[in-house]
Amino acid sequence: MRDVRAESDTVDLKMDQTQDTQPTQGGPGTGPLTTTISGVRVEFPCKPYPSQMAMMSKVITGLKQRKNCLLESPTGSGKSLALLCSALAWQRHEAEHIKSPVVEKTFALLQTVNM
Repeated sequence: MRDVRAESDTVDLKMDQTQDTQPTQGGPGTGPLTTTISGVRVEFPCKPYPSQMAMMSKVITGLKQRKNCLLESPTGSGKSLALLCSALAWQRHEAEHIKSPVVEKTFALLQTVNM
């Protein structure tokens, strides 16, 4: 049996609290909280826990480097929300930087849904 942790295509997911900026929000009822993590603008529906910020940072780093991620966190720590917000933010970030007819149509459709 091979040790998956030793493979070079896995991101180290030590839960540190590194992010580029502190989350900001315009005020009550103005929408999601926004933060920038590794150059990617992430929208989050509430103030994230420090572990969620660390997880989002690691997910975005893994996606940028095209590496696998193994995420561990206790029940109720917000893993699903952090994973969804960071993955969707990275997808939006990538779509904004790729210019192709299919991507542009998909991005335009997403913009109309978000309004």
